[in-house]
Amino acid sequence: KSKRSFLLSFAALFMFADVVFATESMTVRIRDGRIQEHVNGSLRRSYGSGLVDVSTDGMTVVGVTKEGRIAEYKNGSLRRTYGSDAVRVRISGGSVFAELKNGRTAEYVNAVLGGHFEPDIGSFSKTTNQHMKKVLTFLAPLLLIGAA
Repeated sequence: KSKRSFLLSFAALFMFADVVFATESMTVRIRDGRIQEHVNGSLRRSYGSGLVDVSTDGMTVVGVTKEGRIAEYKNGSLRRTYGSDAVRVRISGGSVFAELKNGRTAEYVNAVLGGHFEPDIGSFSKTTNQHMKKVLTFLAPLLLIGAA
């Protein structure tokens, strides 16, 4: 019984940490071709150059350059650039989705092209489905521990 209470206390600590860190709200925008990063409404820093679109998931910031390449930033530092012909970009769950000039949407996972989303077909690539399966496989035991 003590092992179970320890696990529940440990899980509660992480849930508390998530609540504490969730109080910071990060937003990004483009101004004069540079990324402006705001935390709780106050400007924290500005970085990059020649950017036309930007998005964040709270940890990573991705932007599209005038040349159509995707630039990925972590803590204000350029991590890597990849892709081509991008117009807009969004990041979610570790995947970067770029709208291309030809109207298609490309999915990048760890800067590797994972597949294209065909607007007329209406389904994501096999890579996205495999990624979701891995996430659910990882989370299932954790959810069962909390329920026990």
